[in-house]
Amino acid sequence: IDAADQSADIINLSATGPVTSQTLEDAVNYAWNQVFLIIAAGGNTASAVLSFHAAHDNVVSVSATDHRDRRWCGSSYGVQIAVAALGRAIWSTDWQAALTSIFSMN
Repeated sequence: IDAADQSADIINLSATGPVTSQTLEDAVNYAWNQVFLIIAAGGNTASAVLSFHAAHDNVVSVSATDHRDRRWCGSSYGVQIAVAALGRAIWSTDWQAALTSIFSMN
C-alpha cells in the first residue's frame, strides 16, 4: 500500500508462500487499482502450483530459466506465468555468492 501511495510505477513482490490472506489480496488490488504494474515470482515448487503473490489476479507472474533458456527445474510453471528469464547461474556482486549454490555457474 505504501508503494502505491508513494506513486511507484512497478511493485516487485519477491516474497512467496503457499497461502494468501485477505489483507494481502486487498493490498494487491489496491495497488492494481492505482494503475501500477505488480510483478511476483511464481515460486520454486517445480510444479504448476504458483506461490502467492503470483497466484493473485492482477499480478504478472514470472518464472526462471536456466543458462540454456529452458525452464529451470525448480521453477513453478503454467499458464499463469507471463514472463520467464534467466534465474540460474547468474553472476552476482553479493560477497556471499560463493557460499550458495544458487549463484554457482554450473
